[in-house]
Amino acid sequence: MDLDLSMHSRFGERTMSSDPSVLPQIDADECKGCGRCIAACPRNVLRFAARPNRKGFIPAEYVGEGCTACAICYYNCPEPYAIAIMDGREEGA
Repeated sequence: MDLDLSMHSRFGERTMSSDPSVLPQIDADECKGCGRCIAACPRNVLRFAARPNRKGFIPAEYVGEGCTACAICYYNCPEPYAIAIMDGREEGA
């Protein structure tokens, strides 16, 4: 069994991915704008959007690159359907 450690540094910390298939998907209409995901992100790749969602909240959004798919934002989000981590890398690639 081969282990793919390409996303980990020698200290076990996940490194930034340049793969566009690795990203957080944030449903703007489910986000309540609490900012917990933004504060928790170790790579600072989330920010508040410029416009409010349909419910009047300012949602979080992904800046477009640098996500490591660590899912810390997901686990800090109190809204069950607001964030999904998409790690579209092929298994075993």
